[in-house]
Amino acid sequence: MLPASTIGGYVLEEVLAKLLADNGYSLLTNAQQDPRYLLNDRHGLLVRGRGTNHQADALGNLAVLVPFSLPVRLFAEAKNRASKTGLEAVRNAAGVVADVNQYQPASGVVRTWRGDSTYHYRYSLFSTSGFTTPAQDFAIAHQISLIDLSGPSFASLRRLVDNFAAAVEALALATSLATFPVGQMRAALRTALRTDPTGTSSPDPSTGELPYLPARDLALLTQELADTLDDDLVLGFPAGPQVLALRPDVPAAFRNWAATAPPVVPVTLRFAPGLPRGEWTIRPVSDAWEPRVVLRFGTPPALAQWLFAPEVDESERLDLLRRGVLSTIRIYQDGRSIELQLDVDFRPRRDQMPREEILDSLRRERLEEDLAWPSDQLEESEGSPVWPPGAVSRYLELLGVQDPARLSVLLYAAGHGGWISRAHVYELMHFDVSRKLSGFTKPFDRVLATVAAEGLLEHPVSRPIQAKYRGSNGWALGFEVDRGFLRVLRSNHADLVLDEPQLES
Repeated sequence: MLPASTIGGYVLEEVLAKLLADNGYSLLTNAQQDPRYLLNDRHGLLVRGRGTNHQADALGNLAVLVPFSLPVRLFAEAKNRASKTGLEAVRNAAGVVADVNQYQPASGVVRTWRGDSTYHYRYSLFSTSGFTTPAQDFAIAHQISLIDLSGPSFASLRRLVDNFAAAVEALALATSLATFPVGQMRAALRTALRTDPTGTSSPDPSTGELPYLPARDLALLTQELADTLDDDLVLGFPAGPQVLALRPDVPAAFRNWAATAPPVVPVTLRFAPGLPRGEWTIRPVSDAWEPRVVLRFGTPPALAQWLFAPEVDESERLDLLRRGVLSTIRIYQDGRSIELQLDVDFRPRRDQMPREEILDSLRRERLEEDLAWPSDQLEESEGSPVWPPGAVSRYLELLGVQDPARLSVLLYAAGHGGWISRAHVYELMHFDVSRKLSGFTKPFDRVLATVAAEGLLEHPVSRPIQAKYRGSNGWALGFEVDRGFLRVLRSNHADLVLDEPQLES
């Protein structure tokens, strides 16, 4: 049986296919759409390469023709892990792009070898946990687009995907399936999300997926996901090979604005604080704009340095440095192109500053506390129990001694919106996927009892971490940190909050 984290990766790829369809791309889901360059096999849709064929879980044709360029096709791959996506995944992406861009049909179709493909393939790698530094450096060198979904504004998307993956995994375990039917799940998702332009969404019989999930239960889950997914992402295309995933604060307000927006719009760049890292935001310069139209995006540190503060010896980009490397972002909405012109302006006096210092300086200058994502502000709710700071400190100390692995789970959740999915608990704790986690919180509660017995709690408080369930099947979707505990932890122990979990070897 596949772990829920892997299932979540497949689910996210189907969500990304919808993202492509909503942002100027026509989806390719069946080899019949282009049999010269695509084929179907037991793993799904494959793209022909010069050396071998490559799986494409989300593939789109850019509907807008780019002048002086071959038609653009974009691969979208998703990684849904607790730990950061590493060099191996980015190296694989670079190899795939190099191979498919050198493919040509057999000589009977094209007489002369031209050394390139009829299409220009690009690759975007999405990660819910960010990327390692070697992965970022390699991606920039080989023009692989990295899209970081680990920021606070993407927490709702991550949780939606994780909850669906946990629910469908529990359904498979309850049905006593020995293997997870990925093809059936993908077909059901494409039907619910309406992302199969051929209208042939069905599990490929060559996959040998004989045991199926109950069709009615699966349809209910997929439709619930489709109904909850509210156009959460918009693709943005800056000058250069990178792609940005922009998250509207209010999707409906953004759609209304985009329907009548002019072709060129001036916007301002601001930095919003948050955990595990802050995010960049773009919003209108003019007061005439809808005030709720705010777009957020996260970038891995090395990519942010490349976008905002390139090396000064990159002469071909020096003019861009002086007027802003990230000077424009182009978005596509309902067949229209909208160019967002950013107000980034690096003054020449900074030309001798290291990239890291330029980026830190820009963050400080553009910091706007009021733009922090609401879930990260943790405002005190009326009547919520207050954890004494000394009790939180003692709790962390005791848990670290008695159960370091669970402390890592707690601190990781604290850095990701106060939530950790069941899939990531399995990954951190090395649990078997058949385990229900029904007793997972008991060690947390025992430490709480010790803190209370030591007299550090003046009044009853909520349990530091609690399981969240779907229905009554006994399978936890994930675990949520108490808001009062989380508020004190972030205020007094921000240095302990984990951007990336400390995996046990």
